[in-house]
Amino acid sequence: MNLFWKIIFWSLTIGVGFVNPLITFVMVFLYYLPGVIENICNNGTGSDSQTKRKSESPQNLAQMKEFSKDTLEESR
Repeated sequence: MNLFWKIIFWSLTIGVGFVNPLITFVMVFLYYLPGVIENICNNGTGSDSQTKRKSESPQNLAQMKEFSKDTLEESR
């Protein structure tokens, strides 16, 4: 969906939301439904190997034990 149709869709969604919020929730649900179904379908096929790769990455092996000095200064 290109930018023009996204603007039209979300404008219509907001406009209809003032008339009937239930229709807006259905429109948003239908907008995100194909992505959710695709994620569910792809979850069983190749996600096991991806999960193993992510868990074996060096970033996960070396857990953060302390914050940097810059972060500590910013949080004060």
